[in-house]
Amino acid sequence: MSDAPTPRDALVWRVVLVVAIIAESFTLYAVQHPSARLSLGIFLLTPIIWAAARIELVDYIQTQINTERPLRRFKRLRTQVVQFLGEVKRLNWLAVDLERGASEKARLLAEMDAIEARLNGLVSRIRDEAGRA
Repeated sequence: MSDAPTPRDALVWRVVLVVAIIAESFTLYAVQHPSARLSLGIFLLTPIIWAAARIELVDYIQTQINTERPLRRFKRLRTQVVQFLGEVKRLNWLAVDLERGASEKARLLAEMDAIEARLNGLVSRIRDEAGRA
Protein backbone atom coordinates (compact mmCIF):
# COMPACT_ATOMS: atom_id res chain seq x y z
CA MET A 1 0.00 0.00 0.00
CA SER A 2 1.30 3.46 -0.92
CA ASP A 3 1.88 6.31 1.56
CA ALA A 4 0.55 8.83 -0.96
CA PRO A 5 -2.61 10.50 0.31
CA THR A 6 -5.90 9.88 -1.43
CA PRO A 7 -7.53 12.92 -3.05
CA ARG A 8 -9.87 13.25 -0.05
CA ASP A 9 -6.98 13.03 2.42
CA ALA A 10 -4.99 15.55 0.41
CA LEU A 11 -7.91 17.97 0.55
CA VAL A 12 -8.20 17.53 4.31
CA TRP A 13 -4.47 18.17 4.77
CA ARG A 14 -4.63 21.24 2.53
CA VAL A 15 -7.48 22.61 4.63
CA VAL A 16 -5.50 21.87 7.81
CA LEU A 17 -2.49 23.66 6.31
CA VAL A 18 -4.46 26.75 5.32
CA VAL A 19 -6.28 26.96 8.67
CA ALA A 20 -3.02 26.53 10.60
CA ILE A 21 -1.31 29.23 8.53
CA ILE A 22 -4.24 31.61 9.10
CA ALA A 23 -4.15 30.83 12.82
CA GLU A 24 -0.38 31.41 12.86
CA SER A 25 -0.83 34.75 11.10
CA PHE A 26 -3.52 35.77 13.55
CA THR A 27 -1.28 34.75 16.45
CA LEU A 28 1.63 36.81 15.21
CA TYR A 29 -0.59 39.82 14.58
CA ALA A 30 -3.11 39.78 17.44
CA VAL A 31 -1.50 38.16 20.49
CA GLN A 32 0.19 40.91 22.49
CA HIS A 33 2.03 39.03 25.23
CA PRO A 34 5.42 37.85 23.86
CA SER A 35 5.61 34.51 25.66
CA ALA A 36 2.02 33.64 24.71
CA ARG A 37 2.73 34.58 21.10
CA LEU A 38 5.89 32.45 21.10
CA SER A 39 4.20 29.43 22.70
CA LEU A 40 1.15 29.53 20.45
CA GLY A 41 3.30 30.20 17.40
CA ILE A 42 5.50 27.18 18.07
CA PHE A 43 2.44 25.06 18.82
CA LEU A 44 0.86 26.03 15.48
CA LEU A 45 4.02 25.16 13.56
CA THR A 46 3.35 21.48 14.27
CA PRO A 47 0.22 21.16 12.12
CA ILE A 48 1.79 23.36 9.42
CA ILE A 49 4.83 21.10 9.12
CA TRP A 50 2.77 17.93 9.44
CA ALA A 51 0.23 18.98 6.79
CA ALA A 52 2.95 20.19 4.41
CA ALA A 53 4.69 16.83 4.74
CA ARG A 54 1.47 14.87 4.18
CA ILE A 55 0.62 16.67 0.95
CA GLU A 56 4.26 16.42 -0.15
CA LEU A 57 4.54 20.17 -0.51
CA VAL A 58 8.26 20.20 0.20
CA ASP A 59 8.92 17.59 -2.50
CA TYR A 60 6.89 19.63 -4.99
CA ILE A 61 8.80 22.82 -4.17
CA GLN A 62 12.15 21.03 -4.44
CA THR A 63 11.30 19.65 -7.87
CA GLN A 64 10.35 23.15 -9.00
CA ILE A 65 13.58 24.63 -7.68
CA ASN A 66 15.84 21.84 -8.93
CA THR A 67 14.69 21.87 -12.52
CA GLU A 68 17.75 22.18 -14.69
CA ARG A 69 18.05 25.26 -16.78
CA PRO A 70 20.04 25.27 -20.00
CA LEU A 71 23.50 26.76 -19.71
CA ARG A 72 24.02 30.17 -21.19
CA ARG A 73 25.64 29.93 -24.59
CA PHE A 74 26.33 33.57 -25.32
CA LYS A 75 28.09 34.78 -22.17
CA ARG A 76 30.36 37.21 -23.94
CA LEU A 77 27.44 38.83 -25.73
CA ARG A 78 25.48 39.01 -22.48
CA THR A 79 28.43 40.72 -20.77
CA GLN A 80 28.55 43.34 -23.51
CA VAL A 81 24.80 43.95 -23.33
CA VAL A 82 24.86 44.29 -19.53
CA GLN A 83 27.69 46.79 -19.82
CA PHE A 84 25.74 48.65 -22.52
CA LEU A 85 22.68 48.88 -20.27
CA GLY A 86 24.82 50.16 -17.40
CA GLU A 87 26.14 52.94 -19.61
CA VAL A 88 22.62 53.82 -20.78
CA LYS A 89 21.44 54.06 -17.15
CA ARG A 90 24.37 56.31 -16.29
CA LEU A 91 23.65 58.50 -19.31
CA ASN A 92 20.01 58.77 -18.25
CA TRP A 93 20.90 59.90 -14.73
CA LEU A 94 23.33 62.47 -16.07
CA ALA A 95 20.57 63.83 -18.33
CA VAL A 96 18.22 64.02 -15.34
CA ASP A 97 20.86 65.91 -13.35
CA LEU A 98 21.34 68.27 -16.29
CA GLU A 99 17.59 68.94 -16.52
CA ARG A 100 17.41 69.66 -12.80
CA GLY A 101 19.91 72.43 -13.33
CA ALA A 102 23.08 70.98 -11.90
CA SER A 103 25.80 73.57 -11.46
CA GLU A 104 28.45 71.51 -13.26
CA LYS A 105 26.97 71.60 -16.78
CA ALA A 106 30.30 71.45 -18.57
CA ARG A 107 31.41 68.38 -16.61
CA LEU A 108 28.05 66.65 -17.16
CA LEU A 109 28.11 67.33 -20.89
CA ALA A 110 31.71 66.07 -21.15
CA GLU A 111 30.79 62.90 -19.25
CA MET A 112 27.72 62.39 -21.47
CA ASP A 113 29.94 62.70 -24.56
CA ALA A 114 32.37 60.15 -23.11
CA ILE A 115 29.49 57.76 -22.42
CA GLU A 116 28.22 58.21 -25.97
CA ALA A 117 31.66 57.31 -27.33
CA ARG A 118 31.79 54.22 -25.09
CA LEU A 119 28.29 53.22 -26.24
CA ASN A 120 29.39 53.43 -29.88
CA GLY A 121 32.34 51.18 -29.09
CA LEU A 122 30.09 48.74 -27.25
CA VAL A 123 27.72 48.55 -30.20
CA SER A 124 30.53 47.44 -32.47
CA ARG A 125 31.69 44.87 -29.90
CA ILE A 126 28.12 43.61 -29.47
CA ARG A 127 27.90 43.18 -33.20
CA ASP A 128 31.15 41.19 -33.19
CA GLU A 129 29.99 38.94 -30.33
CA ALA A 130 26.53 38.26 -31.79
CA GLY A 131 26.08 34.65 -32.78
CA ARG A 132 29.24 33.42 -31.06
CA ALA A 133 28.82 30.60 -28.56
